[in-house]
Amino acid sequence: MPRTKNGTSPHKEQTGGNFVRWLVRRQSLKVVRVDLRTGISQAHQPSDGKIWVKRAMAENKTKQTAESVSVFLEGLADQTKRSDAKSLIKLMQGATGEKPKLWGPSIIGFGSHHYVYDSGREGDTPVVSFSPRKTAIVLYGVTGSVGALSLLKQLGKHSKGKGCLYIKKLADVDQNVLSKLIAMSVSAKRAN
Repeated sequence: MPRTKNGTSPHKEQTGGNFVRWLVRRQSLKVVRVDLRTGISQAHQPSDGKIWVKRAMAENKTKQTAESVSVFLEGLADQTKRSDAKSLIKLMQGATGEKPKLWGPSIIGFGSHHYVYDSGREGDTPVVSFSPRKTAIVLYGVTGSVGALSLLKQLGKHSKGKGCLYIKKLADVDQNVLSKLIAMSVSAKRAN
């Protein structure tokens, strides 16, 4: 295994289906695990004499910004995308009761949902959101609730990614079904 300048060697350990990266350092019959987020360390006396130090997790790139949603919308070149975005804002604002906020450079989100994964990674994400991309409008957080699959069959022309819903334009989908889908998703996230 390759070593770094300070004598540490990278090591991967599988925990709960997730790989966690550690730095391993030999020392005299003592293991210390340090949580770099809290600074808490625990010393142990194992037989192999390794020190384990957990690396800090990467910070989320998509965060709520102070940028104006209306200025962002006016910057959209395609008039249809701009009109569809304004309609989606009304739909999502009605479902959440929240004002639209810009998350990152191009995602319009409503509300905030704090999540924590089994791996310890945590962060904040909009309850529901969308982004008027060049090729399609991408809706985030609307496909994961119970009953969403049956509504998606009634929605109309769309495609689905891992956690996203892609529509070319609002005219391609049944807006009543889309409204129900958004409302179900909001209710499910707020129940957690």
